Formats: sequence, structure tokens, C-alpha cells
Amino acid sequence: MEVCLIKGSYLDIRSVRDDLCNRLESVLKERPKLNLCSYVLNVLSTKIEERMINDSMVHIKMLSPLEVHTTDENHHSYFFTPLDKDFSIQINANFQRKWTAYTGNPPIGGIELTAINVGAKDKYITTYKNMYINGWRGTYILTGNPEYLNFLYYCGLGARNSDGFGMFEII
Repeated sequence: MEVCLIKGSYLDIRSVRDDLCNRLESVLKERPKLNLCSYVLNVLSTKIEERMINDSMVHIKMLSPLEVHTTDENHHSYFFTPLDKDFSIQINANFQRKWTAYTGNPPIGGIELTAINVGAKDKYITTYKNMYINGWRGTYILTGNPEYLNFLYYCGLGARNSDGFGMFEII
């Protein structure tokens, strides 16, 4: 769902659940003032757009940082970079967990993410709940079953999607 807050400025909200976007659009039409941090924003318009990916390979650009990590038994997190050989493996494992949780069945096959144009300028470090998080912007090639790619388009790539990580656009 695209929400226009300032002419030429949009907030993109995605969900694999259509009912969530439909309900959010209804609420924003009923109450077009949005409190965001200490700002009050007027919603000028909303638009629900259904994007369908029909190809098994898409060129993507990260709109918000992509984050993938593992945590050891001592609760230390290791954040993978697109240069790590296990980066795509971890992205695929994360996808498989999400797909299984959402559908109740494991996916048949997986996905692969290959960095195309990612450099030091694309590294994003932030703190969340007193922990440093490393994420990556940049452009990538995402391959897999189109049904899986559509799912990822609406729920996000990698970890911490509900915290704003992992949103991408197709370029």
C-alpha cells in the first residue's frame, strides 16, 4: 500500500495479508492524520497496488537495509555481509523459516540472492534495543520460484522485517 503524506513523498507499507492493507487503508481514510514520532502528518491519498512477479529472476534494490545474522549459545550475534560465502545460504534459510511459518509447509526449493553492486557505502549500522545491527543496501539479483519472490516482496528479505529491514524494489 502506498500512502502519500507530502506531495511527492510516499510511505510504502507491505504485507502478505491483503486484509491488513485493506483495513489500514480504511482507517487512514477515516482518520487522515498520522502521528509519526513527534510529527503529525496529513494523509493526502492512499493506493493499494498489487505487484506480481512472474519471472524467476529479478534485479532488486534495497529500500531499507537487508540484515541477516546468527546468534550463538552465548547470545552473541554474527551479522553476515554480502561478501560472506554463507550470506545467500542464511538469506535462503530465513526465507524457508518464514514460508513454513506462513503456509504451514516447507517450500519446495529455495531462493538465491547474489550481490551485484554493494560496497562500503551501502553498509548501515544502527542500534535497536541496546544492540548494534549491521545491514546492507545495494543492488542484488534474487532468483527463485516467482511465488516465493512475490511472498518476499510483500514480507521482506532477511531478518527484522517488522522493524523496517529488508524492503526492496524491483529495478
